[in-house]
Amino acid sequence: MTNQHASSSSAGNDPAASMSLLKAILENPLDAGYGTYHEKASRGVTSVFHRTITILIAIALGIGAGFAISGLRAQAQGDVHSSLLSHAQTQTQQITQMRDEVATLRTHVKELSAQQGQSSIHENAATALANADTQVSGPGLKVTLTDAANAVSSRQSGQGQVRDQDIRMVVNALWGAGAEAVSVNGQRIGPGSFIRTAGSAILVDITPISSPYTIEAIGDANTLSLSLVRGSTGDYLSSAESLTGIKLSAQSVKEMTLNARDNRSTRWSETIEEGH
Repeated sequence: MTNQHASSSSAGNDPAASMSLLKAILENPLDAGYGTYHEKASRGVTSVFHRTITILIAIALGIGAGFAISGLRAQAQGDVHSSLLSHAQTQTQQITQMRDEVATLRTHVKELSAQQGQSSIHENAATALANADTQVSGPGLKVTLTDAANAVSSRQSGQGQVRDQDIRMVVNALWGAGAEAVSVNGQRIGPGSFIRTAGSAILVDITPISSPYTIEAIGDANTLSLSLVRGSTGDYLSSAESLTGIKLSAQSVKEMTLNARDNRSTRWSETIEEGH
């Protein structure tokens, strides 16, 4: 028992054991937990850096995709514009050809009528008036349609602008009320005339017109003006004024002159060489 106790005491008081503890403290002064915390902090900084790089790459890809889409849209719009321009040119050529054919056929009909002895002065005058081939003078009504004051700011939406159907409504009402001749912005209306929208302009046949739209009709001014305020025409025009803001006015004219319809028109084009 004495020997075992002595041995234990000598081991507990061994100076070498104390020296090893001091040596461990000197060689590893930092706590193990500090190293673990330092590693976690380093990983956190790296994670933030990776996230920042990922966000920057995503933004760059988004901007690149936006430019690519814009380029494709611009190309598509260019193709559509070229297609519409080509179609419009083709249609214009066809209309011009058809107008020339109509004028030729009218001349041929007059010649045949003269050969058959049916060319009386009265019949020729009535036919010319119906076909808008002759100048007409007399009393009548002048109707003016004007875009709203804010039409320029809302041109993309079309709000506040006079539409082709508004002009057609007025023209048809005047014809229905017994007008002998009608013109729109100086363009005589005859058989086969059309009023329609093409892009941002309104065409009478193939002639573009703009606000204010002046519609002149020869006939009894009172009867013509009443046709614009009665029935479905009056309801339509009243609604158009209140909803879109367009302005409509009418005044009686004691004497007006409407020129004959231009059934033939000459057009030409020039080819511009590159570099000039």
